[in-house]
Amino acid sequence: MDVEDYDISKLTSKFKIEAIREVLKLHFVDSKTRITEDVLQLVAEVIRIITTEATLRASRQASIEGLVEVQILHVEKILPQLMLDFI
Repeated sequence: MDVEDYDISKLTSKFKIEAIREVLKLHFVDSKTRITEDVLQLVAEVIRIITTEATLRASRQASIEGLVEVQILHVEKILPQLMLDFI
């Protein structure tokens, strides 16, 4: 099966909302800053989309190289373009 044949609707990733909240808090300048549940859900969805895209691109890179296993070097190869696409 080629990477392009994958049904991305079957890919799942889930992030703990509380973990996202804590990571965001690390960057708040004012300790009184609050974040709503809607914002947390939106940030979680953006993280899910980026993670899914990175997974697919790294898989495609491994496939191009004739490998069936994705390694960290595949992620490293796709990372610069991925970052440019999401900036």
